[in-house]
Amino acid sequence: SFGTVGCNLFCQFCQNWHISRASTEDFRYSLKKLSPKEAVKEAVQSGCATVAYTYNEPIIWYEWVLDTAKIVHQKGLKNILVTNGYIEEEPLRELLPFIDGVNVDLKGDKGFYKEMCGVTRQEAVLRTCKIIKEQNVHLEITNLIVTSKNDSNKQLQELIDFVVTELGSDVPLHFSRYFPNYNIDLPATPVDTLFKARDMALRSGVQYVYLGNIRGERGNDTHCKNCGTLVVKRRGYITNTVNLTKDFQCKNCGTPTDIVWN
Repeated sequence: SFGTVGCNLFCQFCQNWHISRASTEDFRYSLKKLSPKEAVKEAVQSGCATVAYTYNEPIIWYEWVLDTAKIVHQKGLKNILVTNGYIEEEPLRELLPFIDGVNVDLKGDKGFYKEMCGVTRQEAVLRTCKIIKEQNVHLEITNLIVTSKNDSNKQLQELIDFVVTELGSDVPLHFSRYFPNYNIDLPATPVDTLFKARDMALRSGVQYVYLGNIRGERGNDTHCKNCGTLVVKRRGYITNTVNLTKDFQCKNCGTPTDIVWN
């Protein structure tokens, strides 16, 4: 995984503000300068199967990501992009042929983006999500639920409806717990709010709904979308497939899963 510093949004609740609001001078003793070729060489030598562009916003170091992603594919590895999705259409389309999976942080409605993120073009993020899906690149959506800011039933349902109607019910949806950080000291997201959001998404037809930044098993595992049988078990960073055939069908009912493997 590679990252730098800085961001193109200004989220008042940023959970990674120590790098998103930093400069290269702040990290002059810990940042390592790597060319795309050097980065891929390290990934290959380390035995990595994938390269992720993450931690801070990859869009602000777009040229490096694009150049590196091309070399990664030449070496037979995969590319993963973790992004806020705030990018123009032309550079996005130029990058996507070299990306194998994207997680987009869809933060909330238009009012939330304006008040809490310092930008007014929520539609740019929605467009990004739709283009990624149209290009058949694996897509997952993450929503950080901030107490009293984007946690109403109306706001959650609007986000869920967008996923189902515009992206597809097979797109995984992650709800993550917010903790007080940066400029906001609102209470941490109640766990019950996360459970509520998950239940709403499942009732609306989202097939894969996960919970982040909480302890416990609920919301971490993957179940067959047809019969509900456990097919992927997750405990922390340990992941095991269970009740799956070699071609990733549910052993109980034979339904194909949407698991992307290798």
